[in-house]
Amino acid sequence: MRSVAFLVLLAPTLLHAQSLPTERIDSVFTDLNRMDGPGCTLGVFQNGKVAYANGYGMANLEYGIALQPRSVFHIASISKQFTAFAVELLVSEGKVSWNDPIQQYVPEIPEYDKAVTLRHLVHHTSGIRDQWNLLHMAGWRWEADLVTQENAIEIMSRQTALNFEPGAEYLYSNSGFTLLAAVVERVTGQTLKEFTQERIFGPLGMTSTHFHDDHETIVPDRAYGYRWSGTEGWKISIPDFAIVGASSLFTTVEDLAKWDKNLRDHILGDDALYERFFDRGVLNNGEQLSYAHGIAVGSHRGLPTVGHGGADAGYRTSYVRFPEHDIGIVSFCNFASANPGRYVDEVADIVLEGAYEVDDEDDPEPPAFDTGRWAETFMALEGFYRDPRQDRPLHLWIHQGLLRGTQGVGRDSSGLLIVPLGDARFHLWPGDDTVTVTMVNGHAQSIEAAELRFDYIGPAVTNIDVTPYLGTYWSDELGTEYRVEADSVRDIALVHRKQETDRFRVAFKDGFWSGGDWLTFERDSSGRVNGFTWSNGRVRLVQFHRR
Repeated sequence: MRSVAFLVLLAPTLLHAQSLPTERIDSVFTDLNRMDGPGCTLGVFQNGKVAYANGYGMANLEYGIALQPRSVFHIASISKQFTAFAVELLVSEGKVSWNDPIQQYVPEIPEYDKAVTLRHLVHHTSGIRDQWNLLHMAGWRWEADLVTQENAIEIMSRQTALNFEPGAEYLYSNSGFTLLAAVVERVTGQTLKEFTQERIFGPLGMTSTHFHDDHETIVPDRAYGYRWSGTEGWKISIPDFAIVGASSLFTTVEDLAKWDKNLRDHILGDDALYERFFDRGVLNNGEQLSYAHGIAVGSHRGLPTVGHGGADAGYRTSYVRFPEHDIGIVSFCNFASANPGRYVDEVADIVLEGAYEVDDEDDPEPPAFDTGRWAETFMALEGFYRDPRQDRPLHLWIHQGLLRGTQGVGRDSSGLLIVPLGDARFHLWPGDDTVTVTMVNGHAQSIEAAELRFDYIGPAVTNIDVTPYLGTYWSDELGTEYRVEADSVRDIALVHRKQETDRFRVAFKDGFWSGGDWLTFERDSSGRVNGFTWSNGRVRLVQFHRR
């Protein structure tokens, strides 16, 4: 891992369009500059103006249309900053407050033990489960079923619990921005598309930009999204939803230059609006986040940045602004395996050459210790642990004398290295986290790190009689039914009438794993399996009961 470089204040950064190293910039996209595949567009901005823009690859493979700077893209989660800005305009006018509870505007959302405010929503600290995960679990198929704003709010209204107490954690949730879009619509009486056209895109002259709330609308110069499908080649991959706020902004790199200028010159609204816009979230414990209002605050090789990325169907996007150097760089791509963040970083390294140094130190080696001395302790730590608040498992296993940890199932050289520090304390490498282990009768009972606690469940299981788990299960929170069947490839299969079958592998007694998804089965007082909880990255502990 390269160490972070430091900012070197040598001279003002070059950026005159006529002196940009355009050939070097174009070389970043050499592999995409072809007529038989999709690609990317690029925009480099200074002073909010396009200093350089180009297109590489094809916008439409059926009609042989090449990508150009004017090609219109679905830019996915970059959309969030525009939704947040729309709310900022209403806050400036005193029509809403970031401290208002969401139920004040969207009463369909259940009342929870602690209020969920608009501020929680915009900083991803609300605890509201992510709409996309919920909809997928409920049976919606991407690029096969139309998803509307009403569908997303309806499934949010079904949820009986949050992922966590509002403000306690940061966990990215698209639901928050769908709800913020609903706030704009219900306060103004205009759709988000209408409001942003009147108050943002029209005044800024962003003539090729709109929130796409009708999937049947014809969009001139649209770049189609694609995904590679092995022997079948390129296939169309376009989001088929009529839902805005978290996503669905359509724009071009040329139009985004006008937004970049607005962030620089504060064209819309007063300075106080922009102070709020870039104000980073703070957790209940006082920890400051890197996420502001629909935009991330970070750095690239020591240079401060603000920006966001996006991914939906066959679209991948990245936008980064370097405020101290008055430079913005954006790349929109129309194929699912693209990595526009890498392209933006590489272009930044060319454009900002001389503004920082790159430290080429080798990757650090893991700390050395006597593995033989700790062998017995490692054996006492091996097994599965679980955080009951979020159903997050932790698997510790021994590999070649070393103790490693992961949230998956495996016994190889991957995963965090557990380095003993003594006194029941361990260091997680790579990283700076330290964990403390509680031992009872020679075996670990719990592992604590910061505010997390994992309780010991039992040893890893490789073979199990799945008969007790088989049957039909219903979720009120999702309004759908699944069958659990025995599976010859894995241990059990989760079968839905619309979705492809998910296959799960046993991890520990009553716990099954499939990629990022976990099923934890529950039993009644007689020991009979009577339900399970389903958790994944952005959804925790969705309840199912046996029918």
